[in-house]
Amino acid sequence: MRRDQVLRFARGVAVETSGGPVELRVYEQLGRGIEPLHYAVDADRRTLFVTHGQLGWALNRIEEA
Repeated sequence: MRRDQVLRFARGVAVETSGGPVELRVYEQLGRGIEPLHYAVDADRRTLFVTHGQLGWALNRIEEA
Protein backbone atom coordinates (compact mmCIF):
# COMPACT_ATOMS: atom_id res chain seq x y z
CA MET A 1 0.00 0.00 0.00
CA ARG A 2 1.04 3.53 -0.65
CA ARG A 3 1.17 6.31 1.89
CA ASP A 4 -2.00 7.92 0.46
CA GLN A 5 -4.06 4.71 0.65
CA VAL A 6 -5.98 3.15 3.52
CA LEU A 7 -7.17 -0.38 4.34
CA ARG A 8 -10.13 -0.40 6.72
CA PHE A 9 -12.90 -2.66 7.97
CA ALA A 10 -16.10 -2.05 6.01
CA ARG A 11 -18.64 -4.52 7.43
CA GLY A 12 -19.44 -8.07 8.42
CA VAL A 13 -21.69 -10.18 6.23
CA ALA A 14 -23.18 -13.69 6.44
CA VAL A 15 -23.02 -15.70 3.21
CA GLU A 16 -25.18 -18.79 2.72
CA THR A 17 -23.28 -21.84 1.46
CA SER A 18 -24.22 -25.49 0.98
CA GLY A 19 -22.49 -26.17 4.31
CA GLY A 20 -24.41 -23.43 6.12
CA PRO A 21 -23.83 -19.74 6.73
CA VAL A 22 -20.28 -18.38 6.72
CA GLU A 23 -19.45 -15.11 8.46
CA LEU A 24 -17.14 -12.87 6.47
CA ARG A 25 -15.39 -9.64 7.30
CA VAL A 26 -15.09 -7.23 4.39
CA TYR A 27 -12.22 -4.76 4.23
CA GLU A 28 -11.83 -1.98 1.69
CA GLN A 29 -8.70 -0.40 0.29
CA LEU A 30 -9.19 3.16 -0.87
CA GLY A 31 -6.92 5.94 -1.96
CA ARG A 32 -5.21 7.83 -4.68
CA GLY A 33 -4.29 5.96 -7.83
CA ILE A 34 -6.41 2.82 -7.38
CA GLU A 35 -9.95 1.66 -7.94
CA PRO A 36 -11.63 0.69 -4.66
CA LEU A 37 -10.70 -2.87 -3.63
CA HIS A 38 -12.77 -5.08 -1.32
CA TYR A 39 -11.33 -8.11 0.46
CA ALA A 40 -13.62 -10.78 1.96
CA VAL A 41 -11.91 -12.69 4.79
CA ASP A 42 -13.16 -15.69 6.78
CA ALA A 43 -12.83 -16.35 10.52
CA ASP A 44 -9.38 -17.91 9.95
CA ARG A 45 -8.24 -14.70 8.22
CA ARG A 46 -8.07 -16.37 4.80
CA THR A 47 -8.86 -14.12 1.86
CA LEU A 48 -11.73 -15.79 0.02
CA PHE A 49 -12.19 -13.26 -2.76
CA VAL A 50 -11.24 -9.76 -3.85
CA THR A 51 -13.41 -7.40 -5.90
CA HIS A 52 -12.54 -4.06 -7.42
CA GLY A 53 -14.11 -1.18 -9.27
CA GLN A 54 -17.56 -1.69 -10.75
CA LEU A 55 -17.91 -5.28 -9.49
CA GLY A 56 -17.48 -4.10 -5.90
CA TRP A 57 -20.02 -1.34 -6.48
CA ALA A 58 -22.54 -3.81 -7.99
CA LEU A 59 -22.18 -6.28 -5.11
CA ASN A 60 -22.75 -3.49 -2.59
CA ARG A 61 -25.98 -2.51 -4.39
CA ILE A 62 -27.22 -6.12 -4.50
CA GLU A 63 -26.59 -6.49 -0.76
CA GLU A 64 -28.53 -3.30 -0.01
CA ALA A 65 -31.57 -4.46 -2.04
